[in-house]
Amino acid sequence: MEFDFDVARIEVRAGASYWGPYNFNFKGRLPDPTGDPIMDVTVKSFLGDQDTTAELIDGAPVLNSPALQVRFKYPGDARKGRHVLRFTVTLAGGGMNEFAFGYVEVR
Repeated sequence: MEFDFDVARIEVRAGASYWGPYNFNFKGRLPDPTGDPIMDVTVKSFLGDQDTTAELIDGAPVLNSPALQVRFKYPGDARKGRHVLRFTVTLAGGGMNEFAFGYVEVR
């Protein structure tokens, strides 16, 4: 799988309730972020083919176009492993773009 961000890993461990916020910046990855700003971003997390969004992502991400802040929570021992984040970015003009981040590693 190919990823779209330079940082390759975030670690989430037991012993702390919340991790972050982590910033994901889409500047330079979209055609014209000034003339066609980001209106919405959905973030989902996956461990293999299992959707772990509700267990790993803490609350709603905060959009500050062209960046997004995401907080994580420890999802428990059953969800240890490498989680992939998938972002769906919707622009004001209606265009949609998808991005992937790997990995959020739960230890």
